[in-house]
Amino acid sequence: CLAGTREALLEEIGHWAVAQNKEPVYLLTGHAGFGKSTVARTVAERADALHSLGASFFFSRDDADLKSSTRFF
Repeated sequence: CLAGTREALLEEIGHWAVAQNKEPVYLLTGHAGFGKSTVARTVAERADALHSLGASFFFSRDDADLKSSTRFF
């Protein structure tokens, strides 16, 4: 995310990530173009900076190697 954008949402997800009695999955939904992938990437980058990221993978319709799950599994 661009600096200063989606801060309330990122804060909400950050609180969820460290909560003791949390739901096991945070479901981020929205219409195409909402910025779900951008938010997910920012969350992954922040978790990585805190050394708490296990893994991340992002598909891309523009990259032949990343547009299919065949290389993922």
